Amino acid sequence: MKESNKRIGDLIRWRAEKTPANPALCFEGRQYSYRELERGSDALAAFLLGLGIGPGVHAGIWSTNSSDYVFLYLALVKIGALPVLFNSFFQERELCEAAEYSDIRFLFYDDFKEREAALSRLEKSGRPIRCICNQRAQRTHQICGVPL
Repeated sequence: MKESNKRIGDLIRWRAEKTPANPALCFEGRQYSYRELERGSDALAAFLLGLGIGPGVHAGIWSTNSSDYVFLYLALVKIGALPVLFNSFFQERELCEAAEYSDIRFLFYDDFKEREAALSRLEKSGRPIRCICNQRAQRTHQICGVPL
């Protein structure tokens, strides 16, 4: 495989076929194999398509570092959506300005109390942005059997 001509989803799939049990992602003591990364991001991609996220859709990620962040990013890329990565330290004004500039339609965020004011302002802005809590989405995937 000539890696320079492949997308990240293709490379993960190829590596999962060649060395499925090898570690692909390690975070906070949890290790995910290439098989888990491939299957988990594929299942999450199907979930995202069901939400109406597809090719060309701008989807924001306002999150601290986590394995969920990696799975979400890969799933968005696999379906052709455009992940827009927001600094996890953005305050209310910064988030709203960046969201408007980047034309996001969905925003995935961590469930932190201090994020409520920014989310409220964003939802009142009149922009068609659907805000989705990462932790609630993760519980949905666990119910569906996705190893996140």
